[in-house]
Amino acid sequence: MQIRIQQDILDDFEQIVHNQNLNPGDFHLVQNDRTNYQGGQAVPLNFEVTVRNNRTDISRTYQSGNNTDWLREFKQDLTNGIFG
Repeated sequence: MQIRIQQDILDDFEQIVHNQNLNPGDFHLVQNDRTNYQGGQAVPLNFEVTVRNNRTDISRTYQSGNNTDWLREFKQDLTNGIFG
């Protein structure tokens, strides 16, 4: 199920892209909920965030949720030129 990304996360994402002298509008983000909900039990949140560079059509999927830092991984990929 596709869900909305929190605004503070989007703001951090845009800042990371700006810091690489790129345009945030060139990127498309989709977050999907992969949490295995089990009745009324508390379960770890599990999301996937897919980032696509619209100009190069290169995309990467990152794990998001409890104890993850997909923005750090994205920043490293962006710095290493993964998105073109």
